[in-house]
Amino acid sequence: MVIRRVLTCIVFNVTHQRKITMASRKRAAEKKSNNDQKPSSTKQLKLDTFVKGSSSTLKLPAGTKKEDFEFFWREESPFSQFHPAVFTVDGTKYNCAEQYMMHQKAITFKDDENAKAIMKAAKPFTQKKLGRKVKNFAPDVWSAKCVDVVKKGNIAKFSQNSHLRKKLLDTYPKIMVEASPRDRIWGIGLASTNKLAWNKSTWRGKNLLGYALTDVRKTLMSDQLSDKSSADDESNSDTIEDDTITANK
Repeated sequence: MVIRRVLTCIVFNVTHQRKITMASRKRAAEKKSNNDQKPSSTKQLKLDTFVKGSSSTLKLPAGTKKEDFEFFWREESPFSQFHPAVFTVDGTKYNCAEQYMMHQKAITFKDDENAKAIMKAAKPFTQKKLGRKVKNFAPDVWSAKCVDVVKKGNIAKFSQNSHLRKKLLDTYPKIMVEASPRDRIWGIGLASTNKLAWNKSTWRGKNLLGYALTDVRKTLMSDQLSDKSSADDESNSDTIEDDTITANK
C-alpha cells in the first residue's frame, strides 16, 4: 500500500514537471517568433514613412539638386492660378489669374453668357468650373492659344502686385514647377513629396504653368533691367544738362 502511494506521487511529479517544461518551451518559441517578425515590421514602417513622408526624406536622383526646382500648388501659393491677386488687363479688373484665363477662354469661343458668369464668380473654383462649360469649345484652337493667355495674365498679375513680383523674382534661377498630382497638363502629375518629382525625365505631366511662370519671371527681370537702364540714362542726361546750364551762366 505504501509502495503504491510512493509510485503514484512519483508519477504525478514527473507529469507535472513535463507540463512545466512544455509550457516554458512554448513561451520561448512564441517570444522567438515575435522577435523574428520585428525586422519586417520595421521595414514596412520605414516604407510607409518613405511613401507618406516629406521631401526631406527623399533621396534625389544623381545629378539633381533640390534647389533646381521651385515647387508650388494650391491657392496658398502666390504662384497658383487660384491665389487672390487683383490686376487689370485691357481695362477689365480680375481677382485672380484663373478668372482671367477662363474669361479669355469664353471670349475666344464667343460664349458671352459664360464670359459674364465667370466675371461675376468670386471664387476661382467656380470660375474654373464655368470655364469647362464654355460653348463651341475647340481643343486645338485653345491648345494653340492657352499658354500665351496664361503668360499675359500672369505678367499683369505679378507686375501690378509688387509683393507678388518680389516673390517670383526671388525664385530665380529655379525652374517653376506646379507639383499637382492631379494635373498632367499644367502640372507634373506628381506631388513634391514624390521622389519622381525631382527629375524632369520622370515627370508625368507637361508642367505648362510652371514653364509659363518661368518665362514670366524672365520677362519681369528683363523689364526691371530696362527700367533701371532708362533711369540711369535720365539721371546722366540731367547731370549733363545741369553742367551745360552752369557753364552758360
